[in-house]
Amino acid sequence: MSGLAMARRLRAAGSENFVVFEKASSVGGTWRENTYPGLACDVPAHYYCYRDKLGPGWTRMFAPGEEIKSSFEDVATSEDLLRSVRFDTEVVSACFENGQWQVTTSDGRCEPFDAVVCTTGVLHRPRVPDIDGLSTFSGPVFHAHGGTTAWMSPVRRTDPSRLAADVFQSTGAADRLRSARVHAAHADHRARGLHPR
Repeated sequence: MSGLAMARRLRAAGSENFVVFEKASSVGGTWRENTYPGLACDVPAHYYCYRDKLGPGWTRMFAPGEEIKSSFEDVATSEDLLRSVRFDTEVVSACFENGQWQVTTSDGRCEPFDAVVCTTGVLHRPRVPDIDGLSTFSGPVFHAHGGTTAWMSPVRRTDPSRLAADVFQSTGAADRLRSARVHAAHADHRARGLHPR
């Protein structure tokens, strides 16, 4: 969202001399990475729009994640922003030396830039809680912010008499718990402690 927003602003200002580094193979950010059942926006979806692109006509006030992702993909395509994106290229460091930024990417390249705008997201980096027995548990275990739909198949196809537990603290927990109740005989939610400040 923020990388595309910056690209839009630079383009509107008449600049074509920029690159957006994207570590994945497509745009969408957190809405691409998070795919758990019931994923939805935790604020009214119109807040997840650019002010001049007010969304595609959301199906719900708190729109499903796939709708939000699609709206960003549509903006990137319709405004020809994809030609300015370098996909599958993660920035691993940026150092200011001799009046320029030296940006090093995961492919080992180092390039100079006059300016760097950090538009990274962090809502897809798992923070796995320390739970006794987790390492030896033999059932399906997944993290909602794992960036893959692979976990959905084994969980959805399990025996409906099985139990499900959700350990999380966010509105995403409500999304997943609602979905887990459809696929399990009993769903339990445990909130971890507050983040230290």
